Amino acid sequence: MAALSPYEQETIISWNEEEPDARVYTASPKVRARLEKAGLKPERVEGEGAWFRVPRKAVRIKAGKVAVYVAGGR
Repeated sequence: MAALSPYEQETIISWNEEEPDARVYTASPKVRARLEKAGLKPERVEGEGAWFRVPRKAVRIKAGKVAVYVAGGR
């Protein structure tokens, strides 16, 4: 299998209002390494992609000095 281009090395974060965890899919080696360094283990690995579960309350967006937690816990 050929290595993925930088464009193909996407990361997708999704959650719903029912479950307490977000699902993170990544084909980015950098993002995967960060998640694993934080102690998260992938639930599934397929080719260059890996799926993780992350508490929703841990998901935040940082723009400059401002960080916004996107979703709270239940």
